[in-house]
Amino acid sequence: EYHWPWLVAAVGGLVGWVIHFPRGFGRIDRRGLAMGVVWSVCWLTLLSVFPDKRPRYGLMFYPTLAIVSAVWLFDVVPGGVRRGLVRAAPVVVGCVVVGAVAFALAPVRVNRPADPGFGAVSSWMREHPERVVMAGSIESNDNGRLYLLAGRWAQREGGEAFPEAPDDAAWVWVDYGADKVELPEGHSVVLESGVARLSERGD
Repeated sequence: EYHWPWLVAAVGGLVGWVIHFPRGFGRIDRRGLAMGVVWSVCWLTLLSVFPDKRPRYGLMFYPTLAIVSAVWLFDVVPGGVRRGLVRAAPVVVGCVVVGAVAFALAPVRVNRPADPGFGAVSSWMREHPERVVMAGSIESNDNGRLYLLAGRWAQREGGEAFPEAPDDAAWVWVDYGADKVELPEGHSVVLESGVARLSERGD
């Protein structure tokens, strides 16, 4: 879902580069195309080594794959259609810019509303500055979100600052899947909102 529909054109560009490299793509500089291919393939190969693959990691090769895709589309489109597209490009670009500005100014929500859980937990953290908040199940990027909202981190147990969690500590839990994280024995929920929960140890 993150790389369609240009992936087909990118594959066509890579195959076309191999086939047409000896004679080139007309007026297109083969060196620039070769650079795009080598850059993209090297990054794809390097990233394939790492087990954790996120869509944002592709930012390094998206521009060059876009160039490769454009070269293939430019090569396969008939000359008459190509000239018509070139003449229409300024009008299309102008319409796109005007439409983008109008859409940006329109009161339209595209993204889903933010989950209320982090706001609720951060509010609790600001209201209880004397309480240490420990990280139960929370990823580093979401812990960073808490820091931006509340001004302090959820601490990791076992580190230099907190080899052991204080008895009166609160624990933050984020449910990333469909099933809720099972709380440790003796913990009771003191706050629950959205995907986030706060718990504390009972007496």
